[in-house]
Order: sequence, then structure tokens, then C-alpha cells
Amino acid sequence: MESTKGKTEVDDTEETLMILQEWSHTKPDAVEKIFSGDADVAELFSEPIKKQLTMSDVENGQCRLMLGKQQVQKKMLPLLEHSEIPQGKTEGLDVSVYGPNGEVQTMKFKMWGEDTPVLTSGWKDFVDKYDLEKHRDFLTIWMFRHRVTRGICFAIDSTSFSVTGPLSSRISKSVFPNPN
Repeated sequence: MESTKGKTEVDDTEETLMILQEWSHTKPDAVEKIFSGDADVAELFSEPIKKQLTMSDVENGQCRLMLGKQQVQKKMLPLLEHSEIPQGKTEGLDVSVYGPNGEVQTMKFKMWGEDTPVLTSGWKDFVDKYDLEKHRDFLTIWMFRHRVTRGICFAIDSTSFSVTGPLSSRISKSVFPNPN
């Protein structure tokens, strides 16, 4: 790991690069991963967003998961009706979020500022429930429409790796080519 002035050590190891490239290239099936093959729950899945949890994603004072703006616009917003797209300082959209074990909890999908997409209002409980940690945990996040209620939902799977710091820009660019 390389050290950066006054910051957490950045992980730039070849081992981390190889492990995360393999993880990033897998195309997990949300129905299999989250719903144990029960396809009756969901339809119209987005392409997944993948991300490494950061300090701000798990800090007590933040209580939100920040999602990449461009990825959400490209992969998730096309699933929404115009009236469902969170705008500016609105309260956001109530969504059901399914965790790695298939359990559901309610959160809000909203835009911070003008265009920063976040999951909030329940995110901190999700972090605690699944013992998620900054740097170590990597998420795969899908948006989908519930087959019965037609409501917007998210499915989140987590994978833990022995990563103890933020990824180097070299690894980030390789693993997350379009993170924003």
C-alpha cells in the first residue's frame, strides 16, 4: 500500500487489483443472489451499480449511501416514470430495499442538491444490520419494479474483501471505469 500525506493508506496492490477485477466482471443475478430464485417479487431490473463503501457512506453523521450520478442516470432513471424521479429538495421517493438475505426495509431515494442520488432514511440501520464497513465492503446495487405493488425497489448485495483503505486511482479506474 502506498501512503498519502495525512490520509489513510491507499491500496494499490496487484492482489487487490486481480481480486476486484474478477468481482467487477461477474454479472450476478439479483433474483438468485437476493431472492433465492423467487422471481415472483421483481421485474424490470436495472443494470447493477458497483461501489466500494467510503467513510461518508458509513459515518454516523451522514446516514446515506451516495450513488454515482452518471450511473444512476444511465442505469436506473430509465426505469422510473417522470413523476417518480426525485427532483432537487423534494422529500424523495419511498422505496423498499432488499438486503443480501432478502429482508426488506424502507428507505428514501432522493437527490441531494440538484443531482446527487442517495439512499437515506434507513441506510444507517442497513449498515448496522449487515455489519458493513468502509473500504472492506463492496456493494452491487440494482433498482427494480416490484411485480405486485409496481413500486420502485432496490436490491443490495455486499461482498467483503481484505481491503483496509481506499483504492488507488489505478485500481479504481480499472474496477469502476465510470464511477460517477
